[in-house]
Amino acid sequence: MTAGELIAALQNMDPETPVFFAYNYGDYNRTEAADPVRQVQQLDVTEWAYGNCHRTLDRYDEDESETDKEAAIPAIVLK
Repeated sequence: MTAGELIAALQNMDPETPVFFAYNYGDYNRTEAADPVRQVQQLDVTEWAYGNCHRTLDRYDEDESETDKEAAIPAIVLK
C-alpha cells in the first residue's frame, strides 16, 4: 500500500475513529491482536530474511550491513 492509497482509504471514514494496528499474536488460536497506533514515522526498512518480513533500519548504526543500508527504502511506519 502506498501513502496515496492509504489517504484514499481514509477519506470516507469518520476522523474521530481510533486507529489500531492488527497482527497475529502468535498463540495456538492465531488470535488477531490489535494495538492502538501511537506514532506515524517515515523510517527506512529493509527485507529481513530471519523473520521472513521487513524490519526498520538504523542507517547510523555501525553494526548495520552496507548491503542492508543500500537496499533500504523509505516507508511510512505505524507504531
